[in-house]
Order: sequence, then structure tokens, then C-alpha cells
Amino acid sequence: MLTYFKPLYHAHLLAFLILTNVFFISSVNAQTGDNQAILQGAILVQPTSQPTQFQTDKVQPGHSVTIALLVENVGNSANPPAKVSIRFAFAKPLENEQNSILFETEQVDLTSIQPGSSIELTFGKTHQWPSLPDFIREDWGMREYQAILEIGERKELVGSLAITFSAYYYPGVRKELPIRISISK
Repeated sequence: MLTYFKPLYHAHLLAFLILTNVFFISSVNAQTGDNQAILQGAILVQPTSQPTQFQTDKVQPGHSVTIALLVENVGNSANPPAKVSIRFAFAKPLENEQNSILFETEQVDLTSIQPGSSIELTFGKTHQWPSLPDFIREDWGMREYQAILEIGERKELVGSLAITFSAYYYPGVRKELPIRISISK
């Protein structure tokens, strides 16, 4: 008779362990979450010029794009001032390989952002997207735009944007990667 209840027992035990783990992690985060700025960035690209019949989310090969970054503070404390740049490089774990970076914007100052607020930063340097042969030759499919936040000596990735190709270029998978910045008072 016990064999009928073993699957039910294991399911209850698994559910109990999962809930215990969730409560433990949330309590640890609640204890360590005081005075933290948590920043995440969404990279936005816009064609600088192309024929008007094309939609703004499509980019013709060989055209340039302007780049912007929407930085949001989802923490409970304002962040310290920082610098931000965007580069086009291999995705993790290859981002530090030789010849990984094909393009990098200038550094832009990021002011303090209050919790729950966001700010959009625009970069003056435009990036020309390649022809299809260059897309393949330069491994564009393995690269992505990466928003790099620099606070003192610390450099962190706060967002990325991949590019896909199908007759036109399209912004692909966008990742907002929250980073924790402890604020000491």
C-alpha cells in the first residue's frame, strides 16, 4: 500500500524543498538588499537614414544606426555617478578574445538615478551595419551590442542586444542584466 503513496510523497517533498529554498533566498535578499542600486540597461538602435518605405525596426545592409541606452534603477537606493559605453563584441564567454570588439562608442556620463526611475542616454558615434558577406566574414552572428557600466575600477555588463539577419537586419534578442551596486552610508 505504501507504493501507491511514494510518488505523492516525493512530489510533496520536492514542493516543500522548492518553497523552502525560495523563502530562504528571498529572506537573504531582503537582509542584504538594503541600500542597493540595481541598474539594468536596454539597448536601442535606430537607422540614421534609409528609404522611407522601410519600417524603423528594419535596417538595410550598409546603413548606419544611432545607439541609445535606457538605464533603469530597480533597486532601493540611488546609484553613484558612472560612465557608460556600448561596444559590439563577441558574446560571453568570448567577449575578451583577441579582435572581439568591432565597434565601441564614446563614454557617456551616467548621473545618479533615483529608485524606480530611468534615463535614456544617446551616443554620438554611429555604427554602420555590414553587407551580407561582411556579416558572415566578421562573425556578426556571434557578436552583440553590450552596454558596459564603469564605476571606479569596476566594469559590468548591464544589457545586450543581438542582431539578426533575414533580407534586412533586425534587432534580435535584448537582455537587460541587472547589476547590484552596494551603497554604503
